Amino acid sequence: MLFHRRRPDRIDQHPARDIHAERLSALVHHISDVITVLGVDGRVEYQSPSLERLLGYRPDEAAEGPWFLLHPGDIAAVQRYLARCRATPGGQPPLEVRVRHRDGSWRYVELTAFNLLDAPAVHGLVVTWRDITQRKGLEQQLARQAFYDPLTGLPNRTLFFERLERALIAAREHRGSVGVLFLDLDGFKIVNDSLGHAMGDLLLAAAGRRILACLHPDDMAARFGGDEFTVLIERLWHPSVAVQTAERIIRELRRPFTIEGQEIFVGATVGIAVSTPGGPPVRPAELVREADTALYAAKAAGKGRAVLFDPSMNSRVLERLNLEAELRRALEQEELRLFYQPEVDLGSGRVIGLEALVRWQHPVRGLVPPSEFIPFAEESGLIVPIGRWVLAEACRQAQVWRQVYPSTPLVVGVNLSARQFQQPDLVDEVEHVLARSGLPPASLKLEITEGTLMEERAAAAQVLRRLRGPGVQLAIDDFGTGYSALSYLREFAVDTLKIDRSFLHGLEHDRRAAAIVRAVASLGHALGMNVTAEGVETPAQLVQVRISRCDTGQGYYFSRPLPSAEIEALMRAGRQGLAARVS
Repeated sequence: MLFHRRRPDRIDQHPARDIHAERLSALVHHISDVITVLGVDGRVEYQSPSLERLLGYRPDEAAEGPWFLLHPGDIAAVQRYLARCRATPGGQPPLEVRVRHRDGSWRYVELTAFNLLDAPAVHGLVVTWRDITQRKGLEQQLARQAFYDPLTGLPNRTLFFERLERALIAAREHRGSVGVLFLDLDGFKIVNDSLGHAMGDLLLAAAGRRILACLHPDDMAARFGGDEFTVLIERLWHPSVAVQTAERIIRELRRPFTIEGQEIFVGATVGIAVSTPGGPPVRPAELVREADTALYAAKAAGKGRAVLFDPSMNSRVLERLNLEAELRRALEQEELRLFYQPEVDLGSGRVIGLEALVRWQHPVRGLVPPSEFIPFAEESGLIVPIGRWVLAEACRQAQVWRQVYPSTPLVVGVNLSARQFQQPDLVDEVEHVLARSGLPPASLKLEITEGTLMEERAAAAQVLRRLRGPGVQLAIDDFGTGYSALSYLREFAVDTLKIDRSFLHGLEHDRRAAAIVRAVASLGHALGMNVTAEGVETPAQLVQVRISRCDTGQGYYFSRPLPSAEIEALMRAGRQGLAARVS
């Protein structure tokens, strides 16, 4: 970066010293580091030829000194560094700077300066320049691995918290506000489980790009882990700005993604937390926790929305945590119970099936209905172990009844939640339970809601075909409450359509409802399916579903859900127990 020049008055006339100088010159010519000697006035007195190897310039091409090669952002630092060196005898700690190569690229070099002004042979500052470009590249790579998500290229959790902490400090100093958005992708697990992790990874990367595109340049998006993302909004002048940003992200993520030629639909739910201007100091983890709490509230309200945190949510979250702990304990302590609701043949009045329904025998609250814990279990993921227990217990009990009452063949129905249906080992689990219990596959009917089947139709149809392989019966539950696109029924290999109870309310007075029930029954029969009417509660409803040619009925008119002991009493009573109510 400087040029080679020796002052005439420094030339030694002694041959021995010339030999020593030549040897030193040969060494200097062949070392990779660049050596520069600056005089008292700061002018270059010596510049080693290795400058050309480092930066592509010959020493005589850098006649004006090093400054024109330094990065503009580093010039002031180098000037201060040399001033300190000039004022302090001995060496200075290294300084890293950027220097422009002849090809226009920037190289990182490490400067080390020594004050040898008092050395008669030098009488100047000696500066060495070492190329550290490769080392800096590795350091930057390691830093990127430590602070950035390799999948999306977004900052990771660690960098997000560091930036959030700095933003909160700045907000306190200026009595400003900071916003945090915590979001996850609705429906991502379905994509990951049905289409594979590779497609899931591509979807996450695409979602990250869309989130980033929704933000102001000063805002920050980070991948928190899994399908969770966070957004930092600095210098937030009003909470409504955070809400608008969240709603913009939701709209963008709701648009279909095209991944590997396949159209994929997901959504997003967002929790928002905002620091209070001039309020008490808030820790980064606390603000993120509030945003996470708001996210839970948003999901409880129906997903696909943004919710701003308020302190009352803390008590609800505490209740949810207590409920989760109690529900886990219920699984461990065997507090769950199965009740069974009969399914009756509308022609003969014979009980031909039993639907297994879970209840919670709480040690303090007594018998807890499913409406009070199943929605939370589905949201928290506890529905998967609960569903496994229900499947195993229902098959075990059904096999016991088959052995005790061989003249009363029954099919036991078990509901599969959306999360259970998406488990990749579902088919293996069903086969394992059947083998362990000894129950014939034809004596088990798995019931899946049409909403669950329609979330990913192609994958659902494949799972249904695999389940039917061993001979298990399949039913579409709550038919008519979801998509009700009758054309899709051809895709699904099912045995039974269960018409949702909502169509039976006022059936005896509503001609349109009656027409719908008749149409569904006719369609089901045309496709070779049995049709069950759920929620039969009155004699008039029974008359209408029989007129509509439904095959079986289920509801309080026949029997409420009963514990196993009462089901056994019903079996012992034989056909007369329910036949009189059907005739």
